[in-house]
Amino acid sequence: MRASNLAYLAEAIGPAVEREIANPHVSKSVIERAKAQSIKVIAGIPSPDSAAESKIIDEAKEERRKVAMRYRHDADILASTLAKNDIGYLAITPTVAWNNLCLQGKIYRVNPDNNGQVLVSKKPLEGIEERAVTIIGSRPLKGLAIGALLSGASTTALMLYLAAPIALVALGGTIALVVGGYATSEWTDYRNIDHGYVRPEVLAKVERKLLEADLSDHKTSLEKLWPDYQEPTTGVKVGIELPPAPADVQENLVKAHRAGLSVSLATVADAVAFTTNPVDALLKTREHRYGELKRSADLAREAKRLERERMRALRADPIATVSYGTATAIIAQYGGDFPAERELIDRVLNQPEWLF
Repeated sequence: MRASNLAYLAEAIGPAVEREIANPHVSKSVIERAKAQSIKVIAGIPSPDSAAESKIIDEAKEERRKVAMRYRHDADILASTLAKNDIGYLAITPTVAWNNLCLQGKIYRVNPDNNGQVLVSKKPLEGIEERAVTIIGSRPLKGLAIGALLSGASTTALMLYLAAPIALVALGGTIALVVGGYATSEWTDYRNIDHGYVRPEVLAKVERKLLEADLSDHKTSLEKLWPDYQEPTTGVKVGIELPPAPADVQENLVKAHRAGLSVSLATVADAVAFTTNPVDALLKTREHRYGELKRSADLAREAKRLERERMRALRADPIATVSYGTATAIIAQYGGDFPAERELIDRVLNQPEWLF
C-alpha cells in the first residue's frame, strides 16, 4: 500500500485529537449564541450575565470533548479489529475530518456494490424538459424564417429569369415569403407536436442532446453526478471501472470483506471510468414521462375524433314533421342545425311553383 501523504495524516491526527480533549474548540456561532442567551432584562435594561454566558460555553466545550473522546474510543476498537483480522492500514482519522479532506481535495467518495455499480444523482435532469420544450417550441419560428427565405428567394429568381416586371417580382416574392414560411412552420410544428403535446420521440431526442452536452466533460460531469463529491443516497445506478489494484491492496480488501467490514472508496476523477453511459441511465428514468405524453396525445386524438363524429351526427339529425291536408308542421329536431342554408330556403320560397 502506497503511503503518500497519508503517513503524515496518521502522525498529525493524534495530537489534533488530544488538543481538542485538553482544550475543546468553541465555534464563533456558539459564542454568539451564548452572548444572546445570557442577556437578562432587569428593570427594562438588557444586562449581560457573564456567568450564564460562561456556563453555555463550558457546556459546549464539554460536549465537544465527549465527541473527541468517543472518537478515540472508536478508533481504538477499529484498530483492534483491523489487527485481529490482519488488515493493514495507513491511518485512522475522524470520519468528519476524512469527509472534509475529500471535499476540499476534490476526491470522490463512493460505495460500489459487488457488481461494480454506484448511484449517480438525477440532478442533471432538473429542468431538462423545460429546456427541451423551449428548443422544440422555437423550431416552427426557425422553419418560418427558413421557409420564407427559400420560397421568396426561389420565386424571385424565377420571375427575374422570366423577365417579369419589377413590381410583379416584388409581389410574387412577398407572397412566396408568406406562403412558404407559413407552410414550413406548420410542417415543422406538425412533426414536433401531436394534438397539443410534444411528441415523446422528439422530446427524448432533444433531451439526449442536452444531457450529452451537459455531461461532455468528464470532470465537470462527475461534479454533477456526484454533488458534494460523494455518492448520493438516492439516484440512478451505473457501472464504474477503477484502475487495477496492486496485490497487497487486493489482499487487504479480501480480508476486510471476510471480516464483514463495509468498504468505501475515495478516488480522483481521472481514476473513474463509466461502464454504463450515465446519459442512457438517466434517460431511462424518463420513459414513464414519455409514455404519459403519448397517452395524453392519444386521448386528445380520440376526443377530437369523437367530437367530429358528434358534429357529423348533429348535422345528420332527423327532423320530425306532421302534416294535415296541404300543411306540414316541423315539430322537432333531434339536435344540430337545419342543414339547408338560407340561400336554399330563399330560392325555394321565391319559386311560386315550389310553394304550392
